[in-house]
Amino acid sequence: MIFSMLFVVLNTFFIAKESYWFMILPVVLLVALTAFIALDILVLVIVFLTPLSIILQQYDFGVAISIPTEPLLFGVMIIYILRLIYEGKIEKKLFFHPVTIAILINLAWLFLTCITSSLPAVSWKFLLSRLWLVIPFYFVSLHLFKEKKNMRRHVWLYISSFSIVIIYTFINHAMDNFSELAAHVAMNPFYNDHTSYGAILAMYMPPLIFFAFDKDSANNIRLFAFFLLLIFVTGLIFSYTRAAWISIMGALGTLVIYLL
Repeated sequence: MIFSMLFVVLNTFFIAKESYWFMILPVVLLVALTAFIALDILVLVIVFLTPLSIILQQYDFGVAISIPTEPLLFGVMIIYILRLIYEGKIEKKLFFHPVTIAILINLAWLFLTCITSSLPAVSWKFLLSRLWLVIPFYFVSLHLFKEKKNMRRHVWLYISSFSIVIIYTFINHAMDNFSELAAHVAMNPFYNDHTSYGAILAMYMPPLIFFAFDKDSANNIRLFAFFLLLIFVTGLIFSYTRAAWISIMGALGTLVIYLL
């Protein structure tokens, strides 16, 4: 109660001074608390926020950062490393898996090339950004996926938020009569161009097809998946991304082989 009242008083003061950043303090504290007591939930939150993130470019310092996901990923990376140090043990099955070994060799090589780099600032930034992607989305996610239901949650969360981006893109595109030129920028600021946008559409359509026709799922889930599938198909058509169209045809060929 004391802290709540203190926050209200301070926030009122800052609002009077036309400074509104103090209002995000409760959100920051909630995220920090979640990171310490439920790191897996925070990773799922990041998955949901990823399609809705916006890249901020700082040309003076040569830095481009995705808000809010990359600061959150950096926090997850720090907490995971601190946990490993605190617990003093590693899971042999996880760390001696061939895929893990390949990733660690790659990271070790990047570290060595950073030392010998002619542009050390660029190299160390690249290594750091690689770490805050690999640690949360590989090492933390492996713990997360021990519960198989989290695999579906992971896919559903991304698909749900990406559907918002598709609708947003569709509205922007409609304002320019669905021209091919407008298709290149209609998804800004969430995606830089239609190629990465089309790639995500193509990659997440097979899981949606599976969810729509999965007999083990409830009818309302299948119906919702079918509705989202229609949104994705519409988004793919109007993305004007030929590579994504061709990749879907290739995926259909793979599906035929799989079914046979």
